Amino acid sequence: MAVHRDADGQTIRDIPVLARVAALALTVNVVLLVSAVAMDYVGYQCGGNIKCADSWWMSPFRMASVASFPGRRILLGAVVPLLLLVLLAVLTYRTQRRYESVRPPGNPGPRQPCVQNAASLEGGLRNLDFWNTGPYTRYLGKIHIAAGLALLALMIATTVHGTLESAPGMRIQEGRSLAPEWLWSGSVWIAVAVLVVAVLAVIPEKVIGPLRWLGLILTVPAIGALLLAGAMALLEPAMMAVVPNAMTPHELPGLRPVMNWVYGGIIVALLLVPVCLIAAALDRKKPLRTVQLVVVAAALVGMYFMLDVIDRPYGWVIVALIVAIGIIVVGVVNSGRLTAFRWGAPFIVLTIAFGLANTVLVGLIVRVADTLGEIKYTFAATEPVPDSGRIIAVFPVISDVAAYLIFEPVILVLIFAGWQAIRWWRAGWSKPAKAIADEYYEKEQPLPDDRGWVASTVKLNGGAFNPDWATPEMRAWPGRVSRARKVAEMPRDLDLLFTSIVVIGILLFAWLEMHIWADDIRRPSPWVASLGTAIATLLPLAVLLLARAGWQNPNTRRVIGVLWDVGTFWPRGYHPLSPPSYAERAVPELQRRMWFLHDSGAQILLAAHSQGAILAAAALSQDGPDEVRPTGMKVVLATFGSPMRKLYRWGFPAYFTDELTQSLLPQNGTTSIWRNFYYLTDYIGGWIVNEGENSIDKKLPDPPTCQFTYGDAPPRIGSHTGYWKDPAMWQEIDLIAPRPG
Repeated sequence: MAVHRDADGQTIRDIPVLARVAALALTVNVVLLVSAVAMDYVGYQCGGNIKCADSWWMSPFRMASVASFPGRRILLGAVVPLLLLVLLAVLTYRTQRRYESVRPPGNPGPRQPCVQNAASLEGGLRNLDFWNTGPYTRYLGKIHIAAGLALLALMIATTVHGTLESAPGMRIQEGRSLAPEWLWSGSVWIAVAVLVVAVLAVIPEKVIGPLRWLGLILTVPAIGALLLAGAMALLEPAMMAVVPNAMTPHELPGLRPVMNWVYGGIIVALLLVPVCLIAAALDRKKPLRTVQLVVVAAALVGMYFMLDVIDRPYGWVIVALIVAIGIIVVGVVNSGRLTAFRWGAPFIVLTIAFGLANTVLVGLIVRVADTLGEIKYTFAATEPVPDSGRIIAVFPVISDVAAYLIFEPVILVLIFAGWQAIRWWRAGWSKPAKAIADEYYEKEQPLPDDRGWVASTVKLNGGAFNPDWATPEMRAWPGRVSRARKVAEMPRDLDLLFTSIVVIGILLFAWLEMHIWADDIRRPSPWVASLGTAIATLLPLAVLLLARAGWQNPNTRRVIGVLWDVGTFWPRGYHPLSPPSYAERAVPELQRRMWFLHDSGAQILLAAHSQGAILAAAALSQDGPDEVRPTGMKVVLATFGSPMRKLYRWGFPAYFTDELTQSLLPQNGTTSIWRNFYYLTDYIGGWIVNEGENSIDKKLPDPPTCQFTYGDAPPRIGSHTGYWKDPAMWQEIDLIAPRPG
């Protein structure tokens, strides 16, 4: 994720700090839910049930030294989140060595590693150390791992202690002694201290002095707290049912307060982001923006009370539709002035990240519980049941979240897709199609009389369109081109979808929490919760199927590659456990390659497609020609399908500014010639300097012609991948390419 600055390029000072805190909260959130699945449903509940633990993979829980000891079952379940943290630590270490350890070129020798967060560097992408912040990423990685270990220790200590204090229908076996109290208090206090220090540790922008060792220093007490909690779990006595051969299904004691505190911290961290955004807007004294914020706040309050008033089955669906349509209407009205993500991008993106992680993990919780036994949504059963029953108690709120908040984004995605489908369908109507036909008709070359086998999709026989000759494919061709151009405009409407999901999700969550605490919520039908969690757990499977499709289909693979490249372009300045930034290695290597070619006497032509154009801009725009490139090096730059303005200026206006674009212009010395080629049908790329013809941007027709051999398929639409086979573009590149000597 990039640092947030407003559309004017001004930094909102507190947003980077809050984003790093929120990223740490995301790590803690994932560890919390994975631990809940393994420690509660697998270790505590299923492991303590004779019928449930009869599977071969549950055999460790059937051992005599484990089965009657809840603390040991909890500890055995905690191995899963511990292995997850170890895996994340290993992957982070390996990827940091492969990516962040590659240092940019310097003079003389590579530049020294920068100890500052990339998001806080002045100049953004143009700063020489933007791709050289490996020490800070490693520092953050250790902080996240230490926080994860501390939370795991806290959960073990709290839940093991809770089973002894308040496990329904259970009692300690006679003659058994408790573990020393200091093991519990020591592990809890040390874990809490590590978590508090971890939150404070992500605030600094530079890792200097003693801070360089803080990550390792925090890891040591986190491991110590984990060892104390483990010793406590091992020493706790065996427990038995109060009623012989019976059990009282219940959630893991002590888990609920930990989850409440963690989610309370997550909500606070997220809500501080819009508070800072609103404060920044008010501070800059922009009357229009202030009015917009007041209107949005009033609308939120009104919709919240409307949810309360419409408190009836599926009333929330009606309200969700109203809010979604309202946001879309406002967005469409404002689309003419669209230059960047419309509203509160940091808050929207962070909330989407938390929502997606919790959707998948809540679905995993229910699927695991359903696989282990019969789900009962309750904190604790009121009466014992035979221990031969495979009953798994699940927090009631999980059922509510699964039924309401999982369906909410699905419904909004369908609404958004339907709206875009209508726009796409209308683009193929007669009037837009006629405009396309007229456009090609005006620039089409006359057909010779002796080439009757050459046909046109917009005219036949000297300009008179003859419907008797026209095949259905020829008739539909202008409409298809018009629709392709409409599709190219759609990606910049995604912020409307994301904003709708977040706004309605927050309203529904607040409404649910109010009724849950009042215990007067209408519980959804079990099949609704089951369907919702099934949808949630299908998301990872859908990702795997998409990856498989990409392996088999080159076109799908290109689309996946574009999405992956965009998502992993930025340095890991916020979440160090995320996938590595390939640009940390690609940009310095590209700079070194151009330097080598220059020193070898070669003239450089840099042809960059799609994400390659972003890498080229990152490599060429950095200040300090004596550092990252030799003095006097000139590059002929040809970009095509470049998302620099359409996507990156829209999503990251703080970095892809007019200043960065100006730095690449020939008059500023970075390039000798620059041409940017684009299609109106390209859903990724577009113009950069100015819409229309200018010295940099060159609009190419797509399809390049409306003429074709009659009987063959009409000319194909190239869209984002058609540049490579476009002879007109390569002829233009040949004209600007440097000549030997």
